[in-house]
Amino acid sequence: MFSMSRIHRVFRRDVALWMAFFGLVGLWGSTAKAESTAKGAPPASSHPSPTYLATLADRWLVILGGDTTPEGIASMRQGALQNAQIVNSTLFAGLNPGWFILVGGAAKEKSAAMAILQSFRKRGKSGYLRHAKKPFAWSGLAYRVGSFPKTFDEKARAGCGIYKGKKAPVGGLSLVSKELDPTSAKIGLQRQGEQKVRWLAGLESPLGNAIFWSPSGRYVAYFSYDQYAGDGALALILIDSQSGLWKKVDVKTLKHNKRRKMGIRSYYDLKEGCWTAKSDRFFFQLEVDYLGYSGHPGIDINRKAKLGRFFNKRAPIRLGNYSIFLRPRSR
Repeated sequence: MFSMSRIHRVFRRDVALWMAFFGLVGLWGSTAKAESTAKGAPPASSHPSPTYLATLADRWLVILGGDTTPEGIASMRQGALQNAQIVNSTLFAGLNPGWFILVGGAAKEKSAAMAILQSFRKRGKSGYLRHAKKPFAWSGLAYRVGSFPKTFDEKARAGCGIYKGKKAPVGGLSLVSKELDPTSAKIGLQRQGEQKVRWLAGLESPLGNAIFWSPSGRYVAYFSYDQYAGDGALALILIDSQSGLWKKVDVKTLKHNKRRKMGIRSYYDLKEGCWTAKSDRFFFQLEVDYLGYSGHPGIDINRKAKLGRFFNKRAPIRLGNYSIFLRPRSR
């Protein structure tokens, strides 16, 4: 018969082996009960392969940290996190764009991902779960929109380039417009020294003063204003000068100041627009100025009752820091 002390030693040995086994599974492996797509992940790298990234699609990710710059997140990958992978969140439709995140594992089922997260928490590491969904489809001039706290935004904006005006910083292209009526205009591209204008099909949003070219001269963003309608900036226009494709981003779909959601006309304005050095991200600040008078006495009585002392006051409210993300370029 085995002595109680021997049985105890064997039991402790077996528990230690199982704990070691499940610790490894928690980071990279998979079991019959919980599949982890991080199995077979490459050595820790800030440049995960497309093959590894594909294993994260439609999975619950165990996220152990995040930063708006690859350098910032790389400094977090130490100790128990040294094997975690750095992933650009902009690549996945289910993740907020603009973050470099540390992924410690992934699983098809949320419960399995939670088990992985718990293994890190036992080692004193905090984290959370997010569903990555499918890889974002970057066809044509596809884009994503993100918003950031001021401190994070300024960190990501380091080295941001500001090239304002109708003329591109390189390449000899310029934006030109031809008025169609007081509220619309044809927009085109013209190369220096040439008479021919390449009109952009369907684009009739008038140019304002806020025109920003990317450092490469390929992309240009401008705010389209409609002063006659009293709405200020109606949309942010993105143009790919190589393909001639363009997209309209309706600023009214972005985050609004909920405290003054009065359903009245608003004057929007863009501040501090700039492009990253790789021309794959456009930063801007959005302000709104709520107007008081509508020109209709009955409506104005109701507005004044709602706005109180703010009625007919010109006081811009900063709505936030935003970024338009194009297809991420390799770092």
